[in-house]
Parts: sequence; C-alpha cells; structure tokens
Amino acid sequence: MTLERRFSIIILGTFIVPLLIIIFFIIFLAPDAYRHGDFRLRQYSQLIMDAGNAEAVKDFDIDPESIPQNIQIWTVDEDGGVQMLKPAMASYSDKKTQLHRLTVLARSFYSPDGERYAVLVGTVQPFSGIFLFLSVIVCIFVFIFVSTIVSLKSINSSLKILNNGTERVAAGDLEVPVELCGDENFKSLARSFNLMQEKLKLEYERRSRFFMSITHDLKTPLSSITGYTEALLEGMAEDRCSEEDYLRIIKKHSDLLEHRIQQLLEFSIIESSTPQLSEYVLTEFLLELTELVEEYALVSNRKLNVCNEIPDDLLVSFDGEQIRRAFENLVRNSFSYGIEDSEIQLIYRVNEYNPEIIIRNHIKEKLDEENLHLIFEPFYRSDASRKGQGTGLGLATVSTILSNQNWNITARCPDENLIEFCIEIPDHLCKKRS
Repeated sequence: MTLERRFSIIILGTFIVPLLIIIFFIIFLAPDAYRHGDFRLRQYSQLIMDAGNAEAVKDFDIDPESIPQNIQIWTVDEDGGVQMLKPAMASYSDKKTQLHRLTVLARSFYSPDGERYAVLVGTVQPFSGIFLFLSVIVCIFVFIFVSTIVSLKSINSSLKILNNGTERVAAGDLEVPVELCGDENFKSLARSFNLMQEKLKLEYERRSRFFMSITHDLKTPLSSITGYTEALLEGMAEDRCSEEDYLRIIKKHSDLLEHRIQQLLEFSIIESSTPQLSEYVLTEFLLELTELVEEYALVSNRKLNVCNEIPDDLLVSFDGEQIRRAFENLVRNSFSYGIEDSEIQLIYRVNEYNPEIIIRNHIKEKLDEENLHLIFEPFYRSDASRKGQGTGLGLATVSTILSNQNWNITARCPDENLIEFCIEIPDHLCKKRS
C-alpha cells in the first residue's frame, strides 16, 4: 500500500467513522422512537380528529399492548395541556417538564371543532446528544491515533532497513540487496537502491579492470626500457652496433609509452568535457562522414555500400567536432580489424522515432557474445595475448563521446565474423526543419 493511499484512508476515515457511529447509535442505542420513525402518528392523529373535542380525546382508549416498550404517546392541546398520556406515567410528577425532555417526534393538526392538537411520541429513556457527540470525537481520535501508529511503525521499519542497507554499502558490501515488504513507495525506493548498488558494483569492477589494463599497458614498454637500460649500464653490449640496437629498442618503447600516456590523457579530457552543441541537418553531416569513410575505403582497397533512408529535413543538435572524432575512431577500428577486400556497410535510417547509424564490418575473428559489451571499456582488447598495436582506447573514446551527448552505441554479432555497431540518436534531440 502506498503512502498516498494510507493517508487517503485516514482522511476518509475521519468522515466515515462518525457516520458509522451515528448509524450504530441509531440502530442499537437510540430511543425506540427513532427506530420506529413515524410510529403510528398518522393513525392516532386520525383517531383523535374523529373524536372531535378535548373530552373525547381524554377518554380515547389506546391499547397499551399495541405500543412498543419504552414508547410514550402524548396528545397536547394548543395551551400545552396534556389531554392524553398513554401509557400513564404515574411516577412523573411534572408531566410538562418530562414531556419537553422526552419528546422525539411530533405532528400537529386541527380537530373538527377547530381545536389545535399535537400528537407527540417520546421515550421514557431519553437519548443524550452530548453523549453521541463525545463518542464521535473519541472514536475519531482513536481511529486517527491507531492509523497513525500503524503507518509510522511500517514507515520506521522500512527506513531502518534502508538505513542498514546504506551503511552496508558505505562499508563496501555490495553483494546483499535490500528487501522490503509492504508499502509500495518504499518497495520502489528499495528497487532503485538495489539498481544503484548493482551499477556501483559494475562500476567498481570496470574500474578494477581499467587499472589492471592500464598497469599492463604501461608496464610492458616500461619494463623493456628498464631492461635494456640496465643492460647498457652493465656493459652487456659487446660493440657499438649492439649499443645502437639497444638504444633503438629503448627509443621505440619510449615512444610507445609516451603515445599510450598521451592517449590516456586525451581520453580523460574527453570523459570530463562538456559538449558544445550546434544544430545540424543530419543528412548533410552524414554526407561529410560518408566522404571520410570513402577515403579510408579507397586507401584500404575495401568495398563500401551506403544506404541512406533519413529524410532531408531532420535537424539534430550535437557537438559536430566530437561526433566527427568518434565516427573517425569507429571507422578506423573497422578498417583495422576488418577482413581485407570485404565490404563495409553504412546504413542511415529512422527506427520508429530514433535516427540510427549502423556500421557493418566483416572481422577476422569472431568475438565472444558474453564479452561483447566490454569492447567499449578503456584498454580492452579482444586478443587474449594483448599484442595488438592499438591502445584499447579507440572504442572507449567513441562510447564516451556519444554518451556525453546522450547518444547510445551498441555492438552485436548477427553472424559469424560479422560485427554491427549501431549508433542511436534520441528523438528528443531531433526536430524537423520548418
């Protein structure tokens, strides 16, 4: 049950509870005259009218057995005199006072002789309105108090569980999810908390892989530099030619180390940068990107197949320079790891409401579907030996640039030795040119 529903029940209860109490009092505790309502008033009024005068009214005979227990019937003239009292109340000395206090229902009429009479119905056990009022107030208070206590107990229990969960996460325990029962608001909050905990766990794992990868990528050339430098210092080079070979190897690995550090710095800058958005006609911008791909295809002797289904009036806001860089990295990756003489497909289309850019490429080695999502992580390379020439930051840079602009990129392998990159542009970033 949601918090809104709980408080709605409390508010409705403050109106419904008094109504139920009044009904209860009327049915079970109110005077008999209330429950019998218009008890024989019409019948007795007609009989008294037929009597014609006050003396006949006084002598009018009503069978006591026909009157329910605790019911009194009076006939009063216009001067307030009691002409008839059935059953007789011998124990009451002041009939007028008792009459005023005990009357519940009344009906007035004129007899044939012009006299005004009133038939009154009451009870010998008068009902106290103050008692009903106090009962309603007490019951409302009890209802609100009990409802509030129950709601607060449920809320306090849920908050305690959430608090224990936050303390556990703060201590580094990301394994145990928060489980809540009862209120739907807190269950939704628990689901969000568990989702946050799972994402935090995945981020920790990603960072762990990142630091392991960067350590490996920087340590490899650094170890070579250190080894050959020590060899030179220890005089292991037998002649001038060997010294030059050692120095060339040191220079080569120094350049590689510098390149990887530079790539890492650029990746950090991209990751923390803010896109400079401008509005572009999407088809015109894609034409520029297509020309870039055609240049790569010409140099690499690869076939290129382009299919454009995006309307010419579609405008999109993005950082053009960053998108060009991301697309260039993606294309360079496709040509570097693709099969020679194979065809590359570029597909520009609108999937329902979202424009899509799809690059299909035939690759040399099939990628593992389970690890396909890892190719966008920094320093990840699919080759287990990690002897490739790349730094492993190309696709990570692409993913970071697109993510900063709320674009999305996914990869899948629909067939063996075929990989497909799909870039999706959210529809809220698009509009039609007027």
